Amino acid sequence: MDGVHERLVLERRVRVLVAHLAALPPDRARILNVGAGDGKVAAALMAERRDVEVTGIDTLVRPGARISVQPFDGTTIPFSDSSFDAVMFVDVLPTPPTRWSCCARLVGSPRR
Repeated sequence: MDGVHERLVLERRVRVLVAHLAALPPDRARILNVGAGDGKVAAALMAERRDVEVTGIDTLVRPGARISVQPFDGTTIPFSDSSFDAVMFVDVLPTPPTRWSCCARLVGSPRR
């Protein structure tokens, strides 16, 4: 059953998400993927938009993730200010909104 679900539902879902996400970032964007999971969506986004670079963080770093994923304690992001041009959240479990304020400092001034 897992193979059927993967093939019929999850793969299509990734394609649909990437079709929407690909239009959003500016050229040559550095994107932080919060809650990266296995990196499947981010890897597909980078395949579609070869000019962007996606780095992930997650509270549980999965072995074999398709992108580089750094450990994240849920509060302190392990990157310096203005390290990224955009932040993406895909399938992240809801938490109190105050927890996401840590992401604001990561995105520098828009390049355009």
